[in-house]
Amino acid sequence: MEHPDTVPKDKVPATQFALVDPENGRILGMLQVRHYLNEYLRNFAGHIGYSIRPTERRKGYATEMFRQIREIAKESDTKIIINPAPYKELPSEVFSQIDYIIPNEHETHDLTGIYPDNEENTRKAVLKLKQMGIKNVIITLGERGCAYNF
Repeated sequence: MEHPDTVPKDKVPATQFALVDPENGRILGMLQVRHYLNEYLRNFAGHIGYSIRPTERRKGYATEMFRQIREIAKESDTKIIINPAPYKELPSEVFSQIDYIIPNEHETHDLTGIYPDNEENTRKAVLKLKQMGIKNVIITLGERGCAYNF
């Protein structure tokens, strides 16, 4: 599905990468880079999707995939934007490779331990995400709008 004319209306062109165990040829993980975002992806997913085989998690494979994709993104001057929905734990080494993160209130709490229910807590959560190495933070706050890099 690389050519826009052949992509179904609800999909977008993407490049998929597989991390393969060189010893046995088994797929350890997959990473998809979406070439652009439709409305659904803009709100719920972002440019990058990934998965790691459950038996291979917590072995550094996600970190390595993000490191490699970050190099590819740099070469093409592409920003790494992550919408962590639904939330799943990311290796801490990945955070410094993210240009933008767009969590909602609950995902912000899962990432930082701080629930952004008022301005002070929102500032603390943004600061903590930036201290984790993320360059730009946009927290969606439902009816209250959003907070961006206080």
